[in-house]
Amino acid sequence: MPHPSIGDARLLHIARERRPLLIFDSLIRFHDSDENSATEMATVMQDLRALANLGATVIALHHRAKSETSRYRGSSDIAGGVDTAFSVARDRQAGVLTLQCFKSRYVEEFTLTLRPDLAGTGEFVVTDGPTVAPQKSAVERLAEAIRENPGQSQDALISSCHIGYRIGAETLRVFDGKQWRSKRGERNSRRFFPLDGEDIPKSELNYPD
Repeated sequence: MPHPSIGDARLLHIARERRPLLIFDSLIRFHDSDENSATEMATVMQDLRALANLGATVIALHHRAKSETSRYRGSSDIAGGVDTAFSVARDRQAGVLTLQCFKSRYVEEFTLTLRPDLAGTGEFVVTDGPTVAPQKSAVERLAEAIRENPGQSQDALISSCHIGYRIGAETLRVFDGKQWRSKRGERNSRRFFPLDGEDIPKSELNYPD
């Protein structure tokens, strides 16, 4: 017998009567909608919300797109319809999992690194991840580059600091408004400035996008 899809009346009955933990693994297997369609995915997310409103705790596992900077694939209505969203990455060599909360209705976004003890107690111990030190270095290098040459674009900054694109882009996003501030420039590029500086580059160079 096939499993019920999202929106099935049987799931609504279970949610109302039992208030269970419902895990949809993975999300795409429980609906026939186009995940790139905002209209269709809005309906799917509303159906999941209905289960939560009836008392169920709902977890939907979803996949990333192929892009390195992607947190999930498909319409923005997928993230828009949830209370909390995590991006999960596994470092096999270090033996850790990194959970990045990139959306929360209740708390400030955060990153958590866990070391699972699957061969022993089965516990997940909170630890420092292998990217902690590189990210701290990236913050310092990016902040210095922004102070020295305000108004650079994201790509120019990452290139001049010689850091990985993914770490650089994420660091610029996370610390925007804390270590520096950004402003939209020409051709919709994002330019970065010191928190207390003026929006005028020190040089008259045109920074590449």
